[in-house]
Amino acid sequence: MKKTFEMVVKAPFAKVDAAPALFAELNSNNIDICFVSESWLNKKILSDMICPDGYVMVRIDRPRMRIGGGVAIICRNYWKIKVIKVTDDFESIWCKITTPNSVYYVASVYHPSDPIYEPKDLLDFLSDTCDEVLLADPDAKIAIAGDINQLDIKSLMQQHVLHQKVNVPTRGDKLLDVFLTNYPLLWKSGRVHKGLVRSDHLVVTVQPTIPTKPQRRYVTFRDTRTLFRES
Repeated sequence: MKKTFEMVVKAPFAKVDAAPALFAELNSNNIDICFVSESWLNKKILSDMICPDGYVMVRIDRPRMRIGGGVAIICRNYWKIKVIKVTDDFESIWCKITTPNSVYYVASVYHPSDPIYEPKDLLDFLSDTCDEVLLADPDAKIAIAGDINQLDIKSLMQQHVLHQKVNVPTRGDKLLDVFLTNYPLLWKSGRVHKGLVRSDHLVVTVQPTIPTKPQRRYVTFRDTRTLFRES
């Protein structure tokens, strides 16, 4: 089996058509791994209710039943996925994904425009986790994906030699979504397009530099936040 890796979906499951649209997006693009930000999930909604057939979902919801936010990672169910770090302080989840021929350390992250924490604390969380991963595995392949809004990631990128593979705006004229990796030669630059899930963000598709058969793609979605508002 050739090395493949799929990227993200950011999908607002509060919308009644979001789960079917996500299922169609994953299947039509043959997605292996999907990173979700602004999932709008809470403990009343079980993952089994929304996770597409053939996949497994790990997630962290916005704490204390606050509306909105939340992140998840959806992966093919024949790959091994293990949560390695999560905290209620931020909307971010780290996982180790093991395929037949590779291991990836991946994070889904959502940084809202009005966080209740200091942005530096989130950056420290991401940086510290990168340090822990690389200490355990110096050759670790890292990918951090999601909606960071205006988070200043320059120091994070410099400290861990991370490269941003999304170089075009993802919402209007703003580039809010990232795919950061310490193995930039593995991936082509991301392209953006309109996805099946209704959103004011475009889908980001990142393809491997060496195509697989069938060719794999990476997608990202974002919630429009038109149905609910935080109190």
